Amino acid sequence: MVLKRTGGKIDWQEGRDLWWHDLVEQASDQHQAEEMNAEDPLFILYTSGSTGKPKRCAAYYRRLSGVRGADL
Repeated sequence: MVLKRTGGKIDWQEGRDLWWHDLVEQASDQHQAEEMNAEDPLFILYTSGSTGKPKRCAAYYRRLSGVRGADL
């Protein structure tokens, strides 16, 4: 999913890449919440790392149990 913000050149790959604005236009404004398990990933971040090989850092829903409003 690609979000066009700056007008810069995009290394577009047909059949793989999709425009964000096209997907949003097609999306419904109604949805059903999905139940998540404690071991499901909340989000996954990738870094380039010092070796140049991407490294994954994942946060899981179970970690939200100790979050307070003041922490956000």
